[in-house]
Amino acid sequence: IETLKLFFLRPGFADETVKWRHRSGIVGKMTDVYDGEVWKNFKLNINDALPYVDANIYNLMFTLNIDWFQPFDNTVYSVGAIYLTIQNLPRSVRNLKKNVMLVGVIPGPHEPQTDSLNSFLKPMVDELIKLKDGICIKVHGLKNDVFVRGVLSLITCDMPASRKVSGFMHHNAIYAYNKCDKAFGASSIPTKRDFSEFEDSNWSLRTKVDNYRYAVQWRNASDSERSRLERLNGTRWSELHRLDYMDIVRFTVVDPMHNLFLGIAKRMMTHWTTSPTPSTCLLTSRLLLDMKKVADNLKMPYGYDAGS
Repeated sequence: IETLKLFFLRPGFADETVKWRHRSGIVGKMTDVYDGEVWKNFKLNINDALPYVDANIYNLMFTLNIDWFQPFDNTVYSVGAIYLTIQNLPRSVRNLKKNVMLVGVIPGPHEPQTDSLNSFLKPMVDELIKLKDGICIKVHGLKNDVFVRGVLSLITCDMPASRKVSGFMHHNAIYAYNKCDKAFGASSIPTKRDFSEFEDSNWSLRTKVDNYRYAVQWRNASDSERSRLERLNGTRWSELHRLDYMDIVRFTVVDPMHNLFLGIAKRMMTHWTTSPTPSTCLLTSRLLLDMKKVADNLKMPYGYDAGS
């Protein structure tokens, strides 16, 4: 809340948060968060006349990210950062350092395990509960305060972090996927799951209601009972469940890095570069060297790495 107050005292910040209202989208294409169903149709209460972002000019939607980094060379010491970004801001400035709210730092030396992250999420959730009801904030250039509200509607951590943040099980659990109730059996490798036979007939989507019910059961259970419930439901309690509007199943997005770039793409490269006889590989060592030479000579357009 204090960070938001400082943001709105900056010249032009308040105007930046409402520019999205005048954007012109591309019919049939999703080019930004504003084209999504949550942004367009989310309501705090089912009987609200207007979607949340239209009910008040300064109704903000936040994105949560948590990640860890190693602050020292040649060590495994790991520190985490909890931060929020404001979806209302234009994409060109949304993730600039000056517009990011650092709401917590998780000291090392290791990442919190399972539900231990909740103690770090609690102060943020306490303030998000206040922001749901709204606060009055001074704005640069305006005589009167404005009424500002805020909700968390997007969790964009990578897969390992999102499991801890949202209360889902890890990637190798029986219920490894946070979007459905598919139970995965053991594979021929003891430490791996069998993710085959993912047919439409043997799973259904998780729901907000069931997820919350399972999370409360887990929170109220003994330590030994919690292990059983994890295997049965694939859900733990998260501090985010205290946000009554929060649909953790829907708002926790799929992690493309681990799901695609380190999963499917890696498996395809292994298939293309591996063969009993090297000469029959689709991508030989010689071809890979030629590809590297081409890539080394590529010149990227100005600003490409800045998210433009």
